[in-house]
Amino acid sequence: MMAGFISFFLLMYVPGLAQNYWLRLFFIVIHLGVLALGIHNYRQNRENSVDNHVSGVAAGMATSLVGVLGFYIFLFLFLTFESNLVTQINTQIDVDRGVNLVTASAFMFVEGISAGLIGSYILARLIDSRLSEETPENSIL
Repeated sequence: MMAGFISFFLLMYVPGLAQNYWLRLFFIVIHLGVLALGIHNYRQNRENSVDNHVSGVAAGMATSLVGVLGFYIFLFLFLTFESNLVTQINTQIDVDRGVNLVTASAFMFVEGISAGLIGSYILARLIDSRLSEETPENSIL
């Protein structure tokens, strides 16, 4: 997840697309894709955990925490050396005091953790329902 976030960020930054707000939606695709893989892998390795939605959400949140925290550290360091981007962000948003490298990184962290919590809950339910349908005791034969 962290590698996907960093790669996508750099792919947006190099051609000058980092300030395009709508391209950030692809972070959600990366986030949910890795969450789905993480929760599914967790369920496959622990078959007795299916239908325990809390453990699926916890597995997803652990995955999110590692990816988002790593990206937060990268973004903080990146903005430390590239203050030009913080200036561009401040010209595009309407915040009284503006943002600095700490608040810009913290916004991304909170956004990532929130998306991880919501996504983990939804994906755990979807994966659990699919895996419950595939179990042999639910078959008609």
